[in-house]
Amino acid sequence: EKENEVAAKISAAQIKHALHLYSVNEKNWIPQVLNISSTENSGLSILKETVDSYFLQQETSGFIKYNRQQQQIQWLNENIVMQIQDKINSDENIRMIKSELELKIKSDEMDASKAAKILLEKIFSKK
Repeated sequence: EKENEVAAKISAAQIKHALHLYSVNEKNWIPQVLNISSTENSGLSILKETVDSYFLQQETSGFIKYNRQQQQIQWLNENIVMQIQDKINSDENIRMIKSELELKIKSDEMDASKAAKILLEKIFSKK
């Protein structure tokens, strides 16, 4: 077991060194390297303290709130795309227009940007 302990300490030192080459990220947190052994029941309390410290730091810095806000904006954008896709799939006329536009794109009669603009105009002009 001592052989594994020495190897673990060497690996931990190498990882710590490698992590210091990275700059601090937007979370302002430098990842910790810990030696933990479940078979020897060692390091678990320091792991808990480190995780608790991380979450406290993220909470007090405002990063968790900021990250949740960014997730909400991402979900908004994904929902917009999904609802437009649902509209296309549920409307036979829009599906036909989309198929016609796809054929024009394949035959180089129209580029994708123009086709998308036409399709969106059709979707949003419908009552």
